[in-house]
Amino acid sequence: MLGLGGLITVREVVELTVPVALKPNDINDYREITLQPYSNTRIHIANYTKNAAQNVGYALVQVNSFEYNVTLSYNSSIVDGGHLTGQNVGLLMYGDGDLYAFNLNPHQAVWVSLVLMLYNTSAPLPGGCNLEFPVEISPILNLTLTPEIIIVDTPAASVAKPFQGSPNGCGKARLEYESYYYIMPTHDFSQRTYFSAINRLLSYASAKLSGRQNTLHAPLLPNRHKYGRITGRGMVFVTAVIDPVHRGFALYVPAHTYSCQPFLNLAGCYGLNIPLRVFAIILTFIAVLEVIMGWLPLIAKCLGMGGALA
Repeated sequence: MLGLGGLITVREVVELTVPVALKPNDINDYREITLQPYSNTRIHIANYTKNAAQNVGYALVQVNSFEYNVTLSYNSSIVDGGHLTGQNVGLLMYGDGDLYAFNLNPHQAVWVSLVLMLYNTSAPLPGGCNLEFPVEISPILNLTLTPEIIIVDTPAASVAKPFQGSPNGCGKARLEYESYYYIMPTHDFSQRTYFSAINRLLSYASAKLSGRQNTLHAPLLPNRHKYGRITGRGMVFVTAVIDPVHRGFALYVPAHTYSCQPFLNLAGCYGLNIPLRVFAIILTFIAVLEVIMGWLPLIAKCLGMGGALA
């Protein structure tokens, strides 16, 4: 629905609730919903003040979309510096309030998971010292595909708010990073498998249990990790930031890629487009026939000689 000036009006309200028995540094609410074409969905964070109070430093609200980009915004309209766009996005909240999820595709509904992560007061802020994304605190990973490899860059984090100051300024705090990845079944492009794979890397405990840690990085780029790219094989990545001094940790929003676009070019996810695959099959068939036909005269000659000797 369009409002005045062509802006998208809010169609739906979804509530993420901070529970009474909250789980620090873990998932506290989770929903899977559909964002309708060209829509704006309000995500309301409820009971933060009532149930979190002094025990929680911040909430990380994630939107993980299936194959298509979405926009997560602090504002009901898209304002520079107040939103992030992608398939795996998230923003920090410090109390009850609203975020807005936009699906700007005019024809395509998009399945998404909404995740409410709550972190304690010693947890560092993922992306708190980021220089890559427009939002000041951007807890998302920067994923780049090249023809041969996948590059995952982690924007720098900052210490928790109570510890911020000159000794712990950006680039000075003693923060540590751990990178994990999860490999999905090859050529499995189902929605259920996608959300299941994302869920395996949402919390620190599950990332350590289900993921594999990548300890290799370039000497001068400790927050850059590289992975082999196999077209059609889904991979999920996540980074944990750890503050050993104040004993806190937090995870960035996971990032995902199939190294192809199955909903736009499914054949491309199998390494060849359809005409080339058909042509390759025909060539293989012709080659097999050539081999068979080449051996037939020799076989016939051998049979004839065997009959004559008999």
